[in-house]
Amino acid sequence: MRELLEGRKRLAVLSNRYSCICAATMASYTMTVTMTIPDDLSDELRSSFPNVGRAALEALAATAYSQDVLSLAQVGRLLGLSSRWEAQTLLSRHGVWPGTTVEDLRSDLETLEKLRAAD
Repeated sequence: MRELLEGRKRLAVLSNRYSCICAATMASYTMTVTMTIPDDLSDELRSSFPNVGRAALEALAATAYSQDVLSLAQVGRLLGLSSRWEAQTLLSRHGVWPGTTVEDLRSDLETLEKLRAAD
């Protein structure tokens, strides 16, 4: 029985690693981050966060944004989000209230020009 439980934990870890690698790959490079979490804490974390790897990646993105390391567009790319609004919503859930940067305005203007040209 212990072997089965350990196998499940390894599978969950692999699944979480896969999620982190997939999201990081979308940002045009691959970075693998490995976390060592004690078994008892791992079980508790997994009960609140089904995908611990994704939760950790989102927390990293929110922290990086709040410290002006990443822009809103970069947060979206890192997390594989399809719009600025999704990135803003995610950051808001992490208690980070996105402001508007020059890069954000340029990106919005570019999108607006593309939409106008399509009409």
